[in-house]
Amino acid sequence: MTDINTPMELMAQSPSVAAQLRAKGDSWLEAVADCLDYKDAEIAKLRERSAGWLIWSNEHNAWWGPGCCGYPSDIASAGRYTLEQAINICTQRSWMLGHVPPETMVPESALPQIFAKVPS
Repeated sequence: MTDINTPMELMAQSPSVAAQLRAKGDSWLEAVADCLDYKDAEIAKLRERSAGWLIWSNEHNAWWGPGCCGYPSDIASAGRYTLEQAINICTQRSWMLGHVPPETMVPESALPQIFAKVPS
């Protein structure tokens, strides 16, 4: 099985990982494989919608700026990236499980739902 360092690498590898997990036959592995298939379906839907993506830097506590330059704190000044660009940005560095990843992808379409849940 391929070494996987980030969640995005897991999703990128999910078709082959899911097949390998199913081949092992353990019930918990089958459940993980089913989750991976669900992620594949969700990624396909997002690609079809061509949703814009923002990148949150946990290291800088700010958004990635346009063109990968700077770290603005306000969403209006944040860069917008394609899904492929966001995956590339978020998989550049590895992170340890149980720790916060250095960067996090956020679909622009989810921002209204996210901020609706933030207490004022």
